[in-house]
Amino acid sequence: MTRTEWLIGTVLVMLIAVVALVVALFWAGPGRSDLSNLDLVPTAAAPGSWPTTAGQAAAPDLRGWQNSRTAQMAYGVAQAKARQWQADATLLMVTGTADAGDSARPSAISTWGYLYYSPAARSAVAISVVENRAALVTQGVPAGPLAPLDASGWRIDSPAAVEKLLAAGGAEFIGQEESATLFMTLTTNNESGRIEWFLSLINNQSGRSFTVRLDASTGEILEVGA
Repeated sequence: MTRTEWLIGTVLVMLIAVVALVVALFWAGPGRSDLSNLDLVPTAAAPGSWPTTAGQAAAPDLRGWQNSRTAQMAYGVAQAKARQWQADATLLMVTGTADAGDSARPSAISTWGYLYYSPAARSAVAISVVENRAALVTQGVPAGPLAPLDASGWRIDSPAAVEKLLAAGGAEFIGQEESATLFMTLTTNNESGRIEWFLSLINNQSGRSFTVRLDASTGEILEVGA
């Protein structure tokens, strides 16, 4: 199994757990989380400009991303919840998903998933952040070789990562497909020690995909695949 296939599989497992959490939060109603009043400061980057040609998809509108909870904004909520779970909780992975639609305008990610590991407890926990509320979704033992993610080197937030994806060919891919789902994963590369974003656009009907891997510290695109 390649690293790409393993990442996609891991993300899908976490997303199933996140969906279950969203349903639970909906029925529980507001005010059930002790982190519901935590205030975060936006750190999203301003959207860039996108050229268009005849027959090509319209310029991506990233305003939804700018006004949503970005991965870094939700991280503060997840970190506090993780430390309540175990004081030595260490971040391993960040995941998010969104409907990319059919007009090169990915909808904002409203739910982020954070995978933490506690050496003392020898256990991992998946934490979901919906708006300002964090909750433990599932707990167990990590199924793959994940390295700790040093957030101090994480400089490229989710909106900037999406901009890179669209500019590298993602906008054209969305324009060609009838429907697509965006998957985002932030992990540490075990070989290089580099923090990387892995973004994948997948057509739910045809199975076609477009992927981009980029350095989460510098924004450098490391790999583009289809």
